[in-house]
Amino acid sequence: MMTTKHELNQLAELDPTEYATVWGLTQPGLRDLLIASYRSGDGLNDARSFYASVEFTETLAILASLGKPASASVKVLDVGCGNGLASYALARAGYTVTGVDISEGELAGLRGARRLIGQDGVHFTVINSDMDKTELAAEYDIIYMRQALHHSGNPMATVRAMVKLLLPGGVFCAIREHVVRNEAQRQQFLANHSFQAITQDEHAYKLVEYRAAFRAAGLVPRVELYPFDSIINFYPGNHDNLIAHLSRRLHMDLRKHAWLRGRVLRLLAWKHQRRKDQLYSFFYQKLSSDASSLS
Repeated sequence: MMTTKHELNQLAELDPTEYATVWGLTQPGLRDLLIASYRSGDGLNDARSFYASVEFTETLAILASLGKPASASVKVLDVGCGNGLASYALARAGYTVTGVDISEGELAGLRGARRLIGQDGVHFTVINSDMDKTELAAEYDIIYMRQALHHSGNPMATVRAMVKLLLPGGVFCAIREHVVRNEAQRQQFLANHSFQAITQDEHAYKLVEYRAAFRAAGLVPRVELYPFDSIINFYPGNHDNLIAHLSRRLHMDLRKHAWLRGRVLRLLAWKHQRRKDQLYSFFYQKLSSDASSLS
């Protein structure tokens, strides 16, 4: 942890993401947000909490439904792994994991991730590399990006580069990505983002832009989660409480009516999307070895 103004100024220049986390933890409003985002400063506790979360459990269920259950024979590349909490969780679940990030920070980067290696018997590998310039073998069954793709200034190029590392039949995950409805919403997102002034790497894209990036890389859709479909996007809100609230409003137990529940949640997403950016998650698949050449 930085202790002097000079050290903080150096950190802001060398590693803006780490500085944003250090600074954010000193701000009362942002501190709660960072803690909820598993960036409390206690890396091991954050990683254990994420591993035990309903979000991660649902993610594992989706991966299993797509033919990629947790197994040492299934290789995962965790792109934009930050402090390693997802790498830890994926490895603890049973996958063989490699984490990639460009930050060497203790709270938001690879120094933090390395501290998790060996904890609770969990082992994974980390590599310092830019997500667009990673030179790895095409040997991965899953590309996992959690809150990472929207940091790319060119998602089409980033997705294409990542898909080259994915084996045929592999799954590409872009989880909790910011989606905007129009340019005005994009500018609103950037103006209101607490860390954008520091990191200058926040972006938000239209749904059609994300889909175009996936399609150009030869990926096909398997699961798309809209803002209120799942705890994966709704966290840190309580999804069960949301369903209970909507059930009371409609005088109907939506837990017992899957189709209607889905329609209500999509309508709610449409309503909220008109006001501000929303979180979406994407699970796409690479069908053949030459799929990445499709356009």
